[in-house]
Amino acid sequence: MKTVQERVDICVKTKKLSAGLIRNVLSENLEISEAKFRDLLHEEMKKEPEIYEGGWYEPPPFGIGVLFSKTDDFARLQYDTLREGKFWPGENHVLKNGSVGLIYLSPVNRETGIIGEFGTTIYLGKDEKIKKHLGKSLNLLEKVAGYVEVGMEFRELHNSAQKLFVENGLNNERTVTYTDKVGTNLGHTIPWTHEEPTSEEVNTIKGGNFKRLKGLISSKRINVNGEEKFKIPENIAFTVEVRLEDSEERKLPLVFFHLIVAVKNGKKNTYSYFGEIFKLLEMDKYMGSN
Repeated sequence: MKTVQERVDICVKTKKLSAGLIRNVLSENLEISEAKFRDLLHEEMKKEPEIYEGGWYEPPPFGIGVLFSKTDDFARLQYDTLREGKFWPGENHVLKNGSVGLIYLSPVNRETGIIGEFGTTIYLGKDEKIKKHLGKSLNLLEKVAGYVEVGMEFRELHNSAQKLFVENGLNNERTVTYTDKVGTNLGHTIPWTHEEPTSEEVNTIKGGNFKRLKGLISSKRINVNGEEKFKIPENIAFTVEVRLEDSEERKLPLVFFHLIVAVKNGKKNTYSYFGEIFKLLEMDKYMGSN
């Protein structure tokens, strides 16, 4: 049986794997439909023996979210949840020069049931306002991750983040989920990175019924919202994933970046693995290497 510290490591490793798969597809396809990108990414997942062939966050199909905007209209990115059919990858939405895109992957480690999600916004254009908006949004999310301390309640982290967003002219009003009725949230725990699975849960993890496992993963998460009193323990992994929009300039695109905060034996690290993707798309010039 893996320790909680080992399961935290598996989460981080799986997230890094996700980033590599997305980069592989992007490196060969910079003018492609959402549906084709999803299908190629799904094929990449099938090649990796450590993860299931699909992601846990399904729908959308295969646990993969892909949204590509027009070059002058970013309404495609203004989603409430990727679970809605109208936001599933389609053939009519194509990534091209000037597009803003959102890519999300939700793989699951076969041995442990640990998830290692990855999500990023990409930009294939030169508009300085959009570049600044993307850089500012990621910078604020990294600041939120920097607030994290062992013993802090999730609601404290959430409320500090909301204050930071408002002070900087951003909002995350669209960051809602089907499973969290409280309101906006920042993210959620990675199940079994801070607690041991029960014997029944072990049976589900080991049983090979992926549909049942996906349901268990979803129900086990603790959301980082404005009411949650869960205290950050000395060993845990949880997500900081927020959809941010400019509160004044509504024409700017919604942006989404997914971070993992990993705490092992009281020591905190934040992981994103955006660097290779940003470099490929020349976004590193204004986003940093991350």
